[in-house]
Amino acid sequence: MTQDELLTLMNAVAIDAKASLMFNGHLKSTFIVKAGDRCEMLPYEFNNEDKKEDVAAALALYTDMIQAECVIHVSEAWMSTAQPDGKLPSVNPTDDPNRREILVIAGAIPSGETLIGCAFTRNGKEITLGDDLPEADFVPRQSRFFWLLWSGKGIELSRQRWQC
Repeated sequence: MTQDELLTLMNAVAIDAKASLMFNGHLKSTFIVKAGDRCEMLPYEFNNEDKKEDVAAALALYTDMIQAECVIHVSEAWMSTAQPDGKLPSVNPTDDPNRREILVIAGAIPSGETLIGCAFTRNGKEITLGDDLPEADFVPRQSRFFWLLWSGKGIELSRQRWQC
């Protein structure tokens, strides 16, 4: 899969994710895994940062097994923005009282990754979509999560954790 094909697929996913967010008032975190003509949605849930490695390890094993050509991660997130002086807050977005909610669509192919998304505001279950975030540059695997998918480290981690 090329970078352009990945971005086209991510934009199509963004349309559906925005509609789902507006309709339901929330969005369940989901991985979309594409292998050839096959495209699977894998919703997941965890409330613990430590579980991220477990999810990445299991996904790495799965993507290797089906020879996935791309993985897209769709989720809600919080984002901190720079203060008027240009400095970023010294706290995590979860603790930042001025944080913004965003819809994030991160996509990865073996050669790299990118992300798109949009800001939104929530009033109960009522969602108002804001501006799209600027498209991130396509970069070699930088996030630890996607790096685990194609580096072989995720599979190694899977085998260690589950003796498979």
